[in-house]
Amino acid sequence: MSARPPKAAIFSGGADRAPTVDGRPAGTVDDRSITDAERRRSTDRLDAPGVAVAALAGLLSLTIDPDPAARLGCAAGPARLARAWPRRDGSLAVELRDAAGAVVAGQWRPDRDDLRRVARQTAAAGPGGSAVVTAPGDRRFVLQARADRRLPGLGAALDRPGAVLDRPGAVLDRPGAVLVGHRAEQRAVVRAGVSHLKVTRPQRAAAATVAAQRAAALTHAAGDPFAVAVPSATDPALGLLVLPTLSGTSLAGRMVDGGLRAGARAARRAAAALHAAAVHPGTPT
Repeated sequence: MSARPPKAAIFSGGADRAPTVDGRPAGTVDDRSITDAERRRSTDRLDAPGVAVAALAGLLSLTIDPDPAARLGCAAGPARLARAWPRRDGSLAVELRDAAGAVVAGQWRPDRDDLRRVARQTAAAGPGGSAVVTAPGDRRFVLQARADRRLPGLGAALDRPGAVLDRPGAVLDRPGAVLVGHRAEQRAVVRAGVSHLKVTRPQRAAAATVAAQRAAALTHAAGDPFAVAVPSATDPALGLLVLPTLSGTSLAGRMVDGGLRAGARAARRAAAALHAAAVHPGTPT
C-alpha cells in the first residue's frame, strides 16, 4: 500500500458546477459540513482550504461601493479578480482590477479581528488607505490601494511629491506613473516612463538586487537567450529598486499573444540555453 500523499488543496470548478477542493464541495472540511452560522462567526476558524476557496469565489462577483471606493481612491463598480496567492497561514492575498482597470490589492484572513487589525495598520501606512468590504457569501476582505504596511517604500514614495529626482522614490512622482502589480505585503511594481520601480520588503531589497545581478551574468554566459533587468539604483531602507524597461515581449505576453504552447516553447528554449552554457570562472551563481 502506498503512503498517503501530503494533504494539499486542489482548486477546481466551472460555470456549471460549484468549486470543489480535493473532490469535496468547497464548503466542507474533512467531510464535515460548515453551516452558515459557523461561517458567520466573528472569529471564524476558517483556515481550511475549502473555506479559502469559498472566500475567493465571492470575489468573482464583488462590487466596490462608492464609500469604500472614495476611501481607496479607486473606481466604484464591479471589480475583476486578476490574481490570488494562498498563504501558509490559511489567508489569501488577491489582486483586483477596479471598474477603470486600476490595480487594487487585497487580503482575506480567517480571523476577523485580525482582518480589522490589518486594515487599521494598512490605512496608517500610506496615502492610499484601506477599506474592509464584504463579498457575496459574507466574506470580508481588506482592500488596499497604494498602501501597504509591509512595504514602506510604496507609501513613502507616493507621499513625497517633492522627492529629489536622484532618489528611487522620485520615480513614483513622475507624470504617468502607474501601479502595474501589487501582491499585498510582499511586493509591488510601478511603471514610470522608461523605468519600472520594484517595491519589496526592506530586508529583501539587497537579496533581490544580488539575484538580478546573478541572473544577468548567467544569461550573458548563455548567449543572452533572454533579457534580465538589473537595478540601476536602489534604496535598501525603503526596499526600492529602479529597473530599466526591457524591450521585446514578456513570457506572460507571449502566452497571451501566441498561446500557452508558444510561451512554454520559448521558456524551454531559454532554459535549455542556460543549461548548455559554459559558465566562466568568476561568474556569480
